[in-house]
Amino acid sequence: MKALVKSSATARPVFWGRLVFLLFVLFVAGCTTPQDASAIRDIRERGALRVGTSGDYCPMSYRDPVSGKFWGYDIAVAEDLARELGVGLEFVPTTWPTLMQDTLERKFDLALSGITVTPAREKQALMTQGYLENGKTVLCRAQDAEKYTSLAAINRPEVRVMENPGGLNEKFVRKNLPLATLLIHPVNEEIPDLIATGRADVMITEVMEAVYYSSRDSRLAAPLLAAPFSRGQIGALLPPGSEALRDYVNAFLRKERKRGRLEELERFYLQGEATPGETVTVLRLKGTWFEMGRQYGDAMKKALRYVLWYSSLLATEASDRYLLPTGIPCGVEFLDRFLEGVSAGSGLTKEELVRINGVEVAYGEELMRWLGVQTAGKCSTLALFGDKTPDGRMLFGRNYDWMPSFTKLGLVLTVLQPTDSSMQFATLNYPGCFYLTTGMNSAGVFLELNAGSFASADQNPGTLHNAWSLWHVLTQAKTTDEAVRVLKSLPSRSSYVIGIADREKSVSFEWGAHSSFVLTAPASKGFLVMTNHFEQPGWTNLPIASAGGVLSSVNRLRGIQCLAEAVPSHSADVDTVKHLISVPVEEGGAYWAGTLFQVIAVPEKLEMHIRRRGYNTWATFSFRQ
Repeated sequence: MKALVKSSATARPVFWGRLVFLLFVLFVAGCTTPQDASAIRDIRERGALRVGTSGDYCPMSYRDPVSGKFWGYDIAVAEDLARELGVGLEFVPTTWPTLMQDTLERKFDLALSGITVTPAREKQALMTQGYLENGKTVLCRAQDAEKYTSLAAINRPEVRVMENPGGLNEKFVRKNLPLATLLIHPVNEEIPDLIATGRADVMITEVMEAVYYSSRDSRLAAPLLAAPFSRGQIGALLPPGSEALRDYVNAFLRKERKRGRLEELERFYLQGEATPGETVTVLRLKGTWFEMGRQYGDAMKKALRYVLWYSSLLATEASDRYLLPTGIPCGVEFLDRFLEGVSAGSGLTKEELVRINGVEVAYGEELMRWLGVQTAGKCSTLALFGDKTPDGRMLFGRNYDWMPSFTKLGLVLTVLQPTDSSMQFATLNYPGCFYLTTGMNSAGVFLELNAGSFASADQNPGTLHNAWSLWHVLTQAKTTDEAVRVLKSLPSRSSYVIGIADREKSVSFEWGAHSSFVLTAPASKGFLVMTNHFEQPGWTNLPIASAGGVLSSVNRLRGIQCLAEAVPSHSADVDTVKHLISVPVEEGGAYWAGTLFQVIAVPEKLEMHIRRRGYNTWATFSFRQ
């Protein structure tokens, strides 16, 4: 019989570790004045930790201009600290020119925003011990990477150095680059793009910010990462007289370092696994289906409540065609367990999750009632392969289209690694939307769903909706042919066009309520295009397929076909697909105001490149990371 207690070899270190930490906290409390210790008491009585942050410094602190939400390494540290204190979290916006004054005026309990520990700051206020190494380096255009390899090379009148006002970067430039032309730009996160487009030549910034932008924008480079101009540490900034809180935070950071949390955040935010949450949030889940659901619910709690609030603005809920009917299983057993976990992790009821899950459709249905117009999706798909790519391998791009204002809800790439026999896979959608429209598994099978209501209005009542059935494909299929076999074994609720691709083959699975067709293209042709109607010979689509001018399903398909035909043989790469799926409909492409996000799958590399509307850069996800 197995013992129900830990052996002394493992229990003793845990006991003594906790005892030492408790004695440290008691020591700190005994060495502080009542006024000093009151800072922690005030936070707990208030019920919220107030954290000052700039929101303009990826990947440490970024604030989305639409929703106002914060994202970044230091934002995650703040969330963990508030959780440790057992209180809520309130972010207080600050700026680099006003950071010290705001700190001295106690507008917040502490500031976390990628703040470098310096003697000047420690003279005026308090700083914690450093918890992240940093240093000054250069960010420039990729074509100039060999030009700006020293301060001397930059310190010339013809070199335009752009910085945001009031921070250490500006001070560094004024002190070390007096001959360069200094340009001050008030919005820090806009500077990398201004450099890439030629409005400035160089940005002096911290290593972590240079790594972030250069790894996500091929136009930019950071040539001196291995030899920064200076080295330092990032710490938290606190008002004078907050010694007890500072010591508490120092102890908290040491504990987080010991348990590996800070290293985890470094991997996620600083080493290419993450992009701003409002561009695309990456969630990596592992465990049983219930455990993964609980992880999702806990991590996305705030985002789910935001979508729930957004859904409350709508007059009615969506019809049950696209969502989980309240109290009724969705029809996919493992998803039932996953959704039970989401409810447990988020604290939301199943009824609330139902409303969240269906908000996309509810929004469209309400617009249709208001405007009296058809609001069916206008998604478009392009696969390049065979004679169009250098090695014949697959490049598969898709535009996910809906209503232009719907982009405010955000975008989540959920990576699931079940501990049962299912393979690892990823799905992409807004927070709380669990029906599957875009996804890829670790075998390299990518699939996407385009509305097919322009092909037929027929329905097959009483069957599982197509978007739920697609979960079966990602958990089972290892090739395009296997995916087709799985789909053919499942009933269809209504008409959809399903794009499927593996390393070498892509198909358009035209999935009607009562029939299905598989269309492909030979390698010698090298491309396959899908929109929202059926191309099966002899099929009669609804009149709406050709209506709507340039936005019509037929016109978009023909336009993309013309663009693909013009691609020279053996030349297409990821950038080619990025360009082609971003050509506006007015110019014969498919990109329009309702394109909410774009995805390019590279099955051979197990990669997905993702861009959300309103953002210039593409995020890259790989199962091999």
